[in-house]
This record gives sequence, C-alpha cells and structure tokens, in this order.
Amino acid sequence: MVESVLSDFDDRFTMVEKDILQDRELQGKYSEEIPVLLIGGKVHNYWRIDPERLRVALELLAIQ
Repeated sequence: MVESVLSDFDDRFTMVEKDILQDRELQGKYSEEIPVLLIGGKVHNYWRIDPERLRVALELLAIQ
C-alpha cells in the first residue's frame, strides 16, 4: 500500500523498509507499534497505515 501511494509522487520520495524484529534498537522503540511508518524521522502512523493520510502528508512535504 505504501509503495502504491509513493508511486503517485514520481520518485520524489524513497522508502526504506526495515525489519524491526531484527534490530534491537528499533525493537525497543517500536515493538508495540508494528507496523510503524516514519516520515522525516518522525512517527507518522502505526498499527494501521492510512493511505489517504499518508498521501496528504507527502503532498505537504512535496511543496515545502
């Protein structure tokens, strides 16, 4: 779903997917919030990634 939303932005954004359970630091921070989506290093969504909310956040970021 995230890839689908990103495809609307013509490669202006890059997604990096990490396995939280394979990284002790990330597991300590986010184990109760899987899946978690960060934008610019800040938590944007967790548990359920809302595609429309993600699209709006990326649109705002794109115009900055």
